[in-house]
Amino acid sequence: MERYLINNKKTIVLYSLLAVVAYAFLTLLYQCYAWITDTIGSPVEGKAERITIASIVILIVLLVCLNILAVVKRTILYEICRQFRSDVLSKAYQLGYVRYHLKGKEYYESILLNDIQTIEEDYFSNVIEFLGDSVQLVIMLAAIGMVGVPYLLVVLVFAIPSVIHPFLLRKKLEKRALLVSEEKEDYTKETDDLLRAFELYKSAGKEQVMTAGFQQRVGKLEASKLAQKNLRTWNSCLMALCVYLLKAGSQMFFTYHAVRGVIAVATVSLLFGLANNVGNPVAALLGYLGAINGTKEVRKKCWELLGEDVKDQFESGDQDIDQSEKAASVSFDKVQFGYTKEKQILNGFTFCFERGKKYALYGASGCGKSTVFRLIKGYCTPDSGRVMIGQTDVSKMKPDMINRYITYISQVPFVFAGTIRENLAMFRKDHSDQEMMDALEAAGLADLIRSLPGKLDEEIKEGGKNFSGGEKQRITIARALLHKSAVLLVDEGTSALDNETAYQIEQNLLSQEGRTVISINHRVNDSVRLYDEIVMIQDGRVVEHGPYELLMEARGAFYKMWMEGGVKDNEA
Repeated sequence: MERYLINNKKTIVLYSLLAVVAYAFLTLLYQCYAWITDTIGSPVEGKAERITIASIVILIVLLVCLNILAVVKRTILYEICRQFRSDVLSKAYQLGYVRYHLKGKEYYESILLNDIQTIEEDYFSNVIEFLGDSVQLVIMLAAIGMVGVPYLLVVLVFAIPSVIHPFLLRKKLEKRALLVSEEKEDYTKETDDLLRAFELYKSAGKEQVMTAGFQQRVGKLEASKLAQKNLRTWNSCLMALCVYLLKAGSQMFFTYHAVRGVIAVATVSLLFGLANNVGNPVAALLGYLGAINGTKEVRKKCWELLGEDVKDQFESGDQDIDQSEKAASVSFDKVQFGYTKEKQILNGFTFCFERGKKYALYGASGCGKSTVFRLIKGYCTPDSGRVMIGQTDVSKMKPDMINRYITYISQVPFVFAGTIRENLAMFRKDHSDQEMMDALEAAGLADLIRSLPGKLDEEIKEGGKNFSGGEKQRITIARALLHKSAVLLVDEGTSALDNETAYQIEQNLLSQEGRTVISINHRVNDSVRLYDEIVMIQDGRVVEHGPYELLMEARGAFYKMWMEGGVKDNEA
């Protein structure tokens, strides 16, 4: 985290210099108080007026410096927080698929929405305040030393408990902050799940079940936060005790010396002011240290992400695809794969998807259909066996080459806030308007786009809320068609469409010559006849494959599924 402070070192140095000037003027203000006290004891004509004018000038300069100091602090925090948030999101986007999904979307959401705010408020802000109050403390101690070294030593002795205090509850504060962070992560995950399942719960009439479960999650989060607040309260009480000891002890010593006539009453007034402004920054510094120490585990969590090697082991490939292989086949050779050692998904999966052919994958939930796609995309690497594009092992290919060679259509359509043009081209500049309209035509959306006021430049609102689910799905299909990659992976890409529209679009997808299409299907209907081959997967291996007519005649796994009406789930 220190690098963000170092990156803004010039502004931080300016902040420190301003703090020196501001608190130097504060000591002068206390000196004015002492002079006023002295004037009361021995009045001199015109002296009180001069001291009053000097006090007013010093006070004005002090207020100006403190205001400038606050502005500079806000500027430093703005730059640090902007850089920090940007780096965290950029790092998350650079992670490989497996590394990202190992911890899950909610883990990164929690960092971006919760942990970063904690670090900004309890770490960066307090570090800067700590710097400013440290300057104040040093200047006040130096001023006391100029009055008399014995008085400085007394103040330092009474400050010893304050020095020890930050270490008393540090470990407990750190542990409690991490527990709160973990509870926030779980809360974020459950909230996300509940909001995505809104229609499901409503249609089932289970709103009370939903809210009851949510209340339990909120209760756990608030209980964790309450425990943290209680611990912080105990820490604050100890801090206050230490500070009061410093203030009261030193002031009793000064008063004792004044009563004995060792120092003048005016000097006591000066020392009171200076000592009080030793106690105040000490109290603040103890609070800053407690808050800063409390973020240690949360900072460690963020720093692990920022310092993480962005490439997964299987993403370190550097091989390109030979020009002669641009439309090559995709083959699996005895592939074994499992997301954990205890759960094998593919068991000796062997198959060759020949270039230019169209394949429909069928199989029960968990049989490995989606895993096949992840392996082709290079998101996972086989435990054994090989996945090949032509003669090139996918695990040895450049990730950007895989992404250019293969396009994926998800059953969950994603569009972002921006124009239709931007959503189709993904900010690339090499597609003409005609090419975009051709892709939209094939996706069955061209007429709608032509009817919009902005046409291709019509704005899509955040989350695509001004388009229906089916329209968003057709935008993603058009995006994939525009890409014109050699291999098209389709995961139930027409699930949000009515049967007639889905059939027409599926025909358009499968009519592209030279393009290999591999589609995961969960509905068994007449569109299955459009494919060159149907591939049936059971228990992580191909049990039968071939044209529709052949498999129906064989009366095997596909025939049985056809008679039962298809597959309902789509996991793995």
